[in-house]
Amino acid sequence: MTREVDELRDRLAATGRVEIGFDRRRPVLLVVGSAGFAAIGAWMVASGDGIGWLVVVTFGACVLAGLRQLATSGDVVVVDERGVTYERWGLEVAWSDLGGAFGGATRGRHFVQVALTPAYFQQFRASRPPHRRWTLQVARTDDDAPVIVLPSPLAVDSTVLAAFLAAEVDARRPDAAGEPGVRPD
Repeated sequence: MTREVDELRDRLAATGRVEIGFDRRRPVLLVVGSAGFAAIGAWMVASGDGIGWLVVVTFGACVLAGLRQLATSGDVVVVDERGVTYERWGLEVAWSDLGGAFGGATRGRHFVQVALTPAYFQQFRASRPPHRRWTLQVARTDDDAPVIVLPSPLAVDSTVLAAFLAAEVDARRPDAAGEPGVRPD
């Protein structure tokens, strides 16, 4: 894992920007599998079975959902010298507003949680319209710090992305003299 983290850090140092998109395999499987079941439903309708319409409508909707994911899933997470941007939600977090990052898994689904400073979280939440305030998956850690859950599945493994973000946050924290660097524990 450290090799992948080092590659991301090197890419950020060389280009000033790392773009991480969605893993497109799942939406493709959703489209192909759902199209197959919709075809079976169409065959059922042609055979005179009325329940086939339900199969066609249900799996046809799944095909549309998969196509929408494929059409709208461009670069999602951008890491640059300013901080981390999640383009889909319009979330831009400066390095100074990040408390850290860690990976996790629930029921086999991997995710990355990005810890925010409480001041930034309140500012961000207040700037959103009421109906959009909770569109982010927000949780609280044991020390009551707000965290945002980045989407899954991304093209980069969640544990690698979490380690990369944590290393970048640590590298940008001021040391005792106020200079950027890794803060000693």
